[in-house]
Amino acid sequence: MKVIMATTGEIKNVADGYARNYLLPKKLARVATATTVAEAEQHHVRQQADQAEQHQQYQQVADQLRTATLTLPAKASAAGTLFAAITPAQLAEHITQQYHCSTTPAQVMIEPIKAIGQYTATVSYPTIDAVQVQVNITKLS
Repeated sequence: MKVIMATTGEIKNVADGYARNYLLPKKLARVATATTVAEAEQHHVRQQADQAEQHQQYQQVADQLRTATLTLPAKASAAGTLFAAITPAQLAEHITQQYHCSTTPAQVMIEPIKAIGQYTATVSYPTIDAVQVQVNITKLS
């Protein structure tokens, strides 16, 4: 029996009993009819277009980040020690707001920043090489 796997959209030929007793009841697959195959192909084409668009967006943001310096003001003591550390989550939020590209804290690699100064963070997006970003922490007036 030909089935379309739910997670990958692949068309597979499996044993009838396996499909009826396991895959179909657990909704891990659908029976491959002419309409479901056409739907799966359309879904695959849309998914590829979305991935290409996402890749292009990541590439544009990465190109901008390579030359940019992120400046974040923070409350600090007279000695230059921050009252609260700047975390990857805060940097990710700043990148998301400034460049309109969703960035998660897991994509920003830097130790928490605890003093005023210049630092280098690494931002990695899927399908794009990691980008080195200059981060400048200034004292909030």
